[in-house]
Amino acid sequence: MIAIEQQHQSAQIERRYSPEEAGEILKLAASLQDDSFSVEQLRGIAREAGVSDEQLHRAIEHYEQQKCRLLERRRERSRRLKIFLLVGMPLIIAVGMCFPLFRTSEQVSTNAYPAAGVPFPSAGEHEFSSVEGESQLLASSETCKVYKFRVMDNYTPYEQARIHNLRSNESFVVGHLFKKLTFASISPTGKHVAFYDEATGEVWVAVTDGSGLQRVARSSEIIGDDVLIGGNPIAGWSPVGGRDRLKARTLGGDTILVFVEE
Repeated sequence: MIAIEQQHQSAQIERRYSPEEAGEILKLAASLQDDSFSVEQLRGIAREAGVSDEQLHRAIEHYEQQKCRLLERRRERSRRLKIFLLVGMPLIIAVGMCFPLFRTSEQVSTNAYPAAGVPFPSAGEHEFSSVEGESQLLASSETCKVYKFRVMDNYTPYEQARIHNLRSNESFVVGHLFKKLTFASISPTGKHVAFYDEATGEVWVAVTDGSGLQRVARSSEIIGDDVLIGGNPIAGWSPVGGRDRLKARTLGGDTILVFVEE
């Protein structure tokens, strides 16, 4: 009776572990690292399928190599995701914030201040008490002073900048509506002022005689092979030969030129 039962079990094993089935079991055990199969059981199944210990060892080595390559691909995907989160997300957020403001600011700025800078009337023609009372000094040098003041458009608050040129004793309102003006830097020559809008991340440069204004950079912006930092990127002025040049900080810790006087 016992012999018949052993023969029946052997027949079940043979049917279960045919060469084809044994090969599939080995593949599954290797790829899934199934702990229900011991090393000796795997060797037994391998022998049953006509696979030598040497071939089994090579198969395991091949699996380990595939596993290493898979881990390396996962690390690469993780590294790319981190770079995207570090660089791409702030850029997308900044663009999303700037887009609805751009059309409104462009329309209001064009209607209110068609030129780059609008000169203030002389003191004899206009009283500045209301403006001066709400103005805040942003920057000052021997050549000019820079103020900011609040304005409203359709119940939306904005900020504008006024440059007082001490050489000509004239004042100009910069022709742009800022959302949150937090920083201004006057060039050593006194010919330009750089502004940073914290709400939009934009960097603007204005000529102190009111003749020009342009956006030159934005935080987290990709410029060539460099990426600007997420906060205020302005790193200062670096005039050469009497021509103003504005530098900005990058994520790599370097500085690059974002404005060069023509």
